[in-house]
Amino acid sequence: MNHWNIYHVPEQSFRHCVFGDLHLLVLNIGPEWRIHSFCSGCDLESLPATGPEAILCDSLPWKRFDRDTTHEATVTLRPSFPLQPIVARPASSLTLAPGSSALFYLAVPPQVDIEVPHSSGSLKIDSIPIDRLTKTWHGTKSYGKTCLSLRSPARRRYKHPDHGSHNILVPIDLVNRLRTPFSFDRLYLETGHFGIFRHGDQLFSNAARLRIEKEDRDRNALAYTPRPISPHEDAEELTPPRDGRARRSFLENAFSSLF
Repeated sequence: MNHWNIYHVPEQSFRHCVFGDLHLLVLNIGPEWRIHSFCSGCDLESLPATGPEAILCDSLPWKRFDRDTTHEATVTLRPSFPLQPIVARPASSLTLAPGSSALFYLAVPPQVDIEVPHSSGSLKIDSIPIDRLTKTWHGTKSYGKTCLSLRSPARRRYKHPDHGSHNILVPIDLVNRLRTPFSFDRLYLETGHFGIFRHGDQLFSNAARLRIEKEDRDRNALAYTPRPISPHEDAEELTPPRDGRARRSFLENAFSSLF
């Protein structure tokens, strides 16, 4: 079931949504919003989608946020990319022939942004990752960045059991413009210029083409499409790019080593 929607949560009641193994409770007690998250396997996972506050356990560790009662009691649940860059691997090392290209789909677990009405329009009060990814280092021993390592490999097909409908599928087209074969076993990617779209029950981003060129193999050019590629170009946009829309950008050391 797709829970990326706007919900009315009456006073003294809660909304229960599920994203993969993450369960989210949003409670309206009048002057406050209260938020609690937990993983599958907990006794609370049998709770209904909506219900009264009275059926909840008194000892739940809530996050508490002041609520502006002059606005409607609605909550928007919106997907977003993690703030840190990501590192993905193909299922095994791949070699691209000179002049060839290969399209991959990266399955990125989103964060659940919780937004409520505010005098400025909308206010994000919390952001909860669906899957807590492992931190890793990307670069050289003396220079690099802390990134998040994706659990599932980069796949050549968008329909794969590893992907899961709660993940964002990011299409990346790698183009080898060298005169020699190019091998890689990992890919570093920044997500600030990717939007998030919904097609059926699956999330997609717009696509990017990454060029591998002789002139500067440590600085790779990215060209973005404005929307997801076929057959998902009619998808509905849920979240605009965090750093704004862009036609082109550059990545430093997209294929450099992991330590």
